[in-house]
Amino acid sequence: MTATDEAIRTVLGMVNALGAEPYFVDPHEHDAYVAGISHLPFVASSALMNALADDSSWRDMKSLTAGGFRDMTRLASGSPEMHRDVVMTNRAAVQRWLAAYIDELQKFQTKLASDDESASEELLAFFTDGRDRRAEWAVQTSREAELLGGTGNDGEGDGFSGQMGRMLFGGFMRKPRVQKEAESKSASR
Repeated sequence: MTATDEAIRTVLGMVNALGAEPYFVDPHEHDAYVAGISHLPFVASSALMNALADDSSWRDMKSLTAGGFRDMTRLASGSPEMHRDVVMTNRAAVQRWLAAYIDELQKFQTKLASDDESASEELLAFFTDGRDRRAEWAVQTSREAELLGGTGNDGEGDGFSGQMGRMLFGGFMRKPRVQKEAESKSASR
């Protein structure tokens, strides 16, 4: 770390003023993380939207869209300039996660195209793994939110500032409820 002690104290003061907890991570590690959890979803959302809208049947099929499509393409409605700038400044990390994502899609495509008797079970395993990993993440996130005094609602209703705060500070945006209650009690004495 090349920051001075004074600079670190200043930033820690700002973090504390926000009611957040500091989370130290190497800048390259941070960029690698956010490329997967933030930047890749921008790309995937736009790619899905473009793939379908470029098809000649889009005019007819768009009337059949529902919640799943809305949820999957929500990020495509964001700022194109911001998305461009974000991926351009973090190219190597985005390319890493994009390659992993494409690899997953290609494995799925191979399973789907297979006439092998095991294809059905492999597709079931693909969806089961996705569901179970999503549930594990959601439970962890909900528990952390509860411990930090949040609602644990899996991110519903989060605005841009909440998303940016999580991207910058991780799950440490609020002091734990127990700590806040202790501080309130000591302040009222």
